[in-house]
Amino acid sequence: MPLGVQRARGLDAMGQRIIMLTGTWLLLVVIALPGAVAAGMFWFVMGRIFGPLMLIPAALMAAGVLAVEVLLATEALGPIYERLDVMAVERVE
Repeated sequence: MPLGVQRARGLDAMGQRIIMLTGTWLLLVVIALPGAVAAGMFWFVMGRIFGPLMLIPAALMAAGVLAVEVLLATEALGPIYERLDVMAVERVE
């Protein structure tokens, strides 16, 4: 990561940063959407009975869904990263 004087400047660098920021926000929304939908449905049903107290279990449900998503993503990407390991390649002498 270039810091200080080495850091890229100018209009093109600013454009790249804006594109990366937009992509990061879009990915955040896509990943958080299933947890938000599940928690929202839970809160909509149970909130009428128990009131605002159900926000805490709904938030825990959303966190649980996000944790499962992260677990599935890391398990899916694990074998790909194993193939990219440079130390696992045998040297030919």
